[in-house]
Amino acid sequence: PMGVHDIRKPVSRALGTDHVAMNYFELAPGDAFSGGLHTHDDQEEVFYVRSGTATFEVGRDRERVAVGPDEAIRFAPGE
Repeated sequence: PMGVHDIRKPVSRALGTDHVAMNYFELAPGDAFSGGLHTHDDQEEVFYVRSGTATFEVGRDRERVAVGPDEAIRFAPGE
């Protein structure tokens, strides 16, 4: 089951962006992003991990990729 974000702060509007979405998330250990596995056809998505480890399911085979502190993962539009 998908969890709910402990803390989510949309910052796109404050930056005045039109084609970039940026959010700040804090998740408790074991929590999941509420959006689940999905794609965006019109934008890429980048996740930067400040601390801890976030595990993402990537591609059609749902390969699990762990991203650790000070690492990022990028998804192109449609990925």
